[in-house]
Amino acid sequence: EGVHGLLLGCGGYHTVVAATRGFGGDSVVYCFGRNDDGQLGLGDAENRVVPTVCPQLDGVHVQSMAAGWAHTVIIAHKRQTEQPTFGAGSRISLKDVVSRGDFDAFFAFFMNVLLQLMIIRQLAAVYLGGSPAAHAIVLDRVLPGIAATLIIGHSAMMAQAFLATLGARGSKVFTPQPHGINSMVLFAYLQLIMSPAFQSSGDPAQAWGTTLFAACLSGLTQLACVPFTEQIRKVVPSAALFSALAGTAITFLTLNFTFQIFARPFTSLVPLAVVFMSFSAEIKFPLGLPGGFMALLCGVALGQLNSMFQFEPDTTGTTADPVALSPPYLAIFEVVQGAQQFGQVLPTVLPLALLTVVNNMAALESAAAAGDEYNLQMSLIIDAFATIGGAFLGCPFPTSIFIGHPAYKKMGAKLGYLGLNMVAVGAICFSAATSLFLLYIPLESVVTVLLWIGVVITAQAFTSIPRGAAGSVAIGMIPACAAWSLELIRTIFSALPGRTLQEVMVAAPQLYLDGLISIAAGYLLVSLVLSALYYHIEERRFAAAAGWAVAASVFSATGMMHSYEVHGNTVSSMVGWFPSQRSSVFCFVYLLVAAVLAMARLCSGLQEDISLPPLPVCGGGGTDSTPPPPWTPGSWDSLDPSHVTPEYIQRDLTNPLLTEHQTLLV
Repeated sequence: EGVHGLLLGCGGYHTVVAATRGFGGDSVVYCFGRNDDGQLGLGDAENRVVPTVCPQLDGVHVQSMAAGWAHTVIIAHKRQTEQPTFGAGSRISLKDVVSRGDFDAFFAFFMNVLLQLMIIRQLAAVYLGGSPAAHAIVLDRVLPGIAATLIIGHSAMMAQAFLATLGARGSKVFTPQPHGINSMVLFAYLQLIMSPAFQSSGDPAQAWGTTLFAACLSGLTQLACVPFTEQIRKVVPSAALFSALAGTAITFLTLNFTFQIFARPFTSLVPLAVVFMSFSAEIKFPLGLPGGFMALLCGVALGQLNSMFQFEPDTTGTTADPVALSPPYLAIFEVVQGAQQFGQVLPTVLPLALLTVVNNMAALESAAAAGDEYNLQMSLIIDAFATIGGAFLGCPFPTSIFIGHPAYKKMGAKLGYLGLNMVAVGAICFSAATSLFLLYIPLESVVTVLLWIGVVITAQAFTSIPRGAAGSVAIGMIPACAAWSLELIRTIFSALPGRTLQEVMVAAPQLYLDGLISIAAGYLLVSLVLSALYYHIEERRFAAAAGWAVAASVFSATGMMHSYEVHGNTVSSMVGWFPSQRSSVFCFVYLLVAAVLAMARLCSGLQEDISLPPLPVCGGGGTDSTPPPPWTPGSWDSLDPSHVTPEYIQRDLTNPLLTEHQTLLV
């Protein structure tokens, strides 16, 4: 029990085993077997028939070992037994905590966090109704809660990196994983949870409480997923996950900001070009200034010019919030009250939490590729508890691990860049100073970074999937487009007096607004289902596709997909067993789809025994027209390479009976 490392050396007639407890702990070396030449290292020449501890290696850490015919070589070192201290001669020195690279990484990371804080200060109050009470909630509750959440998450990530550094060999120092609020999830929560909650209640405090409960539920869902991470990766196609991610990114994260940028071109297009130059072209700016900071400087300069010459309406803040101490608020009552909206938020929270888990797994793989390998389960637990703790402290947005770890490590970041960031964010949020930045920086010059992030997420969805799966990503993006269009239509009707959305649905059925809302209701689950169905059908995996159709039937029966009700301009989800006639229809239709797919699977039972008819081809540049043998399992083990010509390969790749596995073999 507790063995972390196990080394084994096998000689001619003897065996040596080194067991290490904990990270970098002492090793216990066991020797047994023949010892006539003293190869067991026990100080005598007697054979051992049972494992015997080698006392000469007591209190050392074995790094490697090898056993020859009649000798054994072990490389070991004395482990530091004193407690880690800071200073000369210690395992971790001050330069490992804060270095020049930490300041570079902090500045790059802080710019992204600052952009989020500015946008939350400006937009969250709008989604809560824009009243003085809404502004007070954002200023005195939400922003301090965000700072407290980052302190929890950053501290845990720094502790994880510190412990990993203690257990590392040599002088290696782990860089903490970047952690914070995911921008894509942030805007999904603003527009899909907070805004509908306010529209239905008219109370900003109640809408904030509903979003707090949604964040807490997201953390609990992530905790429940921790033991099943590998199963999730196997069951849900990567194309389906990427389609839901890309659809949300290109709509809720990108389109609104695109309109805002082109509505204020004077103060936004130049910063947008700077962002593209820095992040896409990787151009270095003078003095090593980060691209995000250069974009802000351009926005400030253009904003001042616009204030003097009025090229377009001034959008910078006109008043600053009074600077005052704003400590975190314990929001237990608000979270409990928000639980009353469990059915309304579940269709949105569940798939978003699943996407967060997958995003965290990808971030850990990215960190491992950069040389820092962290425990997957522990990292997911840290992120989940940061989200849950943040919700009870007033933060209505889930956290996640970012994929930018290799970039910060490349900058030379050690342990301290997250500590610098949480100090800076705490100073801003606990003093209500966020509006001071909005006073001089046009918001449209800030959102250029988020537009770029949305475009990159969408592009990666098509480049990170298996070959030939682009169609499943494309069809999976349709529900997100429908959800975003519905939000835009609903907002327009709410802003204009006259007819409501409910009245237009009855008066103009040719617009198919009912179909639009059906796709938008629980759009993330709809996206996963459509993409997975398309992917498995395209790959002729009819049994897996039938399973997804059955899952879609269950989601429809419980109202998590396609079920809604419209009152005026408010669209609400209906969750429960068969909450509407529409849910019953979708449930039955998906079962029919599953039956059709099951029949297709039965009718395609011979596809594994395919045999390609031989085609006359030339092999190896000669004139021999002997065709290659037909494809059968294992037949290529002895296939003459001269037979494998481009024509033969093309024939196999276009054969409609090939399964994906067989195509990969080709």
